[in-house]
Amino acid sequence: MITTHPKKIGICESCIGGKQSKLPFQSSSRTTSAPLKLVHSDLCGKMREKYIGGAQYFITFLDHYTHYCWVYLLERKDQAFKDWKTEVENLSDRHLKTLRTDNGGEYTLTEFQDYLKSCGIHHMRLQYLRPRNRMGQLRDLIKLL
Repeated sequence: MITTHPKKIGICESCIGGKQSKLPFQSSSRTTSAPLKLVHSDLCGKMREKYIGGAQYFITFLDHYTHYCWVYLLERKDQAFKDWKTEVENLSDRHLKTLRTDNGGEYTLTEFQDYLKSCGIHHMRLQYLRPRNRMGQLRDLIKLL
């Protein structure tokens, strides 16, 4: 028969800290008052496998006010923004005011920045993904399809 001797076990601060949960993030108090005032966008790719029609990238646009999401499959990175902008502005009779993106290379090109300025679009670039600004990134779950 094996017997164990009771031992006094101390409290391990690291163990306690590892089991604690974080408080929820505060929700953003910023809201928009109309469609196209703030649109979140993200470009994903180059994918290992090609999608339908040879697409290797996809781009998402998410309207902050309506939560309407557009997803475009792309063969090249530079295909979608101008076409999307023209389409939604013509359909809605509104103009895009602010585009919020990550700091990815596709959004930092001088040519793209000049185009936004010429259209009067304010570009908000996030240095990193803050928990309350995940809206554009959430649609990236489409990659799992």
